[in-house]
Amino acid sequence: MLRTTPLALIACIVLATSAQAHTLTTPRMVHVRVSADRVEVAVSWLIHAGPRAQHLRSRFDRDGDGNLSEVEQDGIAAWLQRRVDGALELSLDGLTLHPEVGAMDLSLARHADADDEGLRFGSRSAVLLCPREGSHELTIADRPEQATHSVPLRVDVAWDVVGATAEGEAMPLTQSEPGVLGGGGFTGRGGKIVVRFDVPAPDERPASDPTDAVPPAPGWQASEGPTAAEEDPAPAPAR
Repeated sequence: MLRTTPLALIACIVLATSAQAHTLTTPRMVHVRVSADRVEVAVSWLIHAGPRAQHLRSRFDRDGDGNLSEVEQDGIAAWLQRRVDGALELSLDGLTLHPEVGAMDLSLARHADADDEGLRFGSRSAVLLCPREGSHELTIADRPEQATHSVPLRVDVAWDVVGATAEGEAMPLTQSEPGVLGGGGFTGRGGKIVVRFDVPAPDERPASDPTDAVPPAPGWQASEGPTAAEEDPAPAPAR
């Protein structure tokens, strides 16, 4: 398995009102970044210690020794990435984007109050493209694994954001600083969020235009706490 860590998991996002905070859990988080020559997607997925993590471990423990080898961890990571690919959809100006996975990481996560270990998954993917001068729409659609889950979303854009709207069971994003949107995402059966931004002509860009050098964007650390039981994964690999 490629052990490169995806976008650093250093910031925590809160999605939910005070009333929702008691019913929604956030095992998976998504970060989309649009820069001068690519669209990048970073995903963080935390499966807390408990029946869900135990079930996944036993399903992919090919030799039944109770430990996960690199090959077995690769199997879990690939299965989780397929779940991400099946739920997350991206398009720019109506053109569907298919980011290519460049790095995946699966590690064991032990909670202080748990006797066993959970699983922490991260991946980073990208598609190369160069948005031209003018107005653009980035559409992000996703659906949580369960109605009791939320999928917080952060979007970083290298140019001026002129608006963001949410449809379906999605919560709108707000702009905390120029080009950085967060505080929203997907709940229930999911929905879509549309981010509109303008790319200026080359001679109109300031000398410090972030399109010249977009710094690495932070990712997230998944929230702690138990998560609802999820559907069974794919059948266990043949032993």
